[in-house]
Amino acid sequence: MKGWFLERAVRMQEARLGVRLDYLRALSRAAPGAFWRMALMLPLAGYRRRVSSEELHLVRLGASLALDCGACVEIALRMARAEGVPPDVLAAAAAGRAEALTDLQVDALEFGAMVARGAADADLEPVRARIVRRLGESGVVEYSLAAATAAFYPTLKRAMGFASACDLGTVERALSVPDQGDS
Repeated sequence: MKGWFLERAVRMQEARLGVRLDYLRALSRAAPGAFWRMALMLPLAGYRRRVSSEELHLVRLGASLALDCGACVEIALRMARAEGVPPDVLAAAAAGRAEALTDLQVDALEFGAMVARGAADADLEPVRARIVRRLGESGVVEYSLAAATAAFYPTLKRAMGFASACDLGTVERALSVPDQGDS
């Protein structure tokens, strides 16, 4: 595929997400076939049947925070805002203020973080058991896919030399984006 087309695709994603995606640009130049195969993962990353959109966004945010990828955190926050997750929930989650979140929200955030950090099964099991009780095995699958696919991007970026650590400005920038219904 022509390089100009891939560059255009990267620029479109940058405009949509509000962050620079230099690692995608480098990937598309060095291995265009890998770039297209990675794009095939997007439907998997967005798979949702039973779990609320808010929960899956919190799972993804937990994974991004745990892997300390500033741009990934910013993307996770922007995408959650775009799908209607309340800014106060996102601010509390990003700041680690569990007392401001419901038990369900804390479980989602912790599950994402624990999976991304490679927590031991014994540590993850109580959270997983609560998810199974609430949502069944299909809920655990959806949580797991959200955590695994969210962890993929910061892992790839770090491996390629494009990691950027999270900072307070990242969170503030992402949370300052108004909802589509805001004026």
